[in-house]
Amino acid sequence: MEREVATDAVLAQEAVYAGNILSGETIRKGDRDTLSKILGNRFGERLANMNVAPNKAIPFMVVFFDAPATMDSYRLEAKDSE
Repeated sequence: MEREVATDAVLAQEAVYAGNILSGETIRKGDRDTLSKILGNRFGERLANMNVAPNKAIPFMVVFFDAPATMDSYRLEAKDSE
């Protein structure tokens, strides 16, 4: 049996913003466009991303759509606000 060699190839790239958390029900019932729109809200739910104090944590969520069956890991890269 051959084993594929792991690479650092980018399979997908998406911007999401902290402060947008989806319930399990929303994920199950929502379509891709709706979920992406919610996660792409740069201000966060109830303006959670506005005036964030230093050293304050804000939860975030990433949803993978159509992830390859062979994908066994992923990397998230946090960026500062613009």
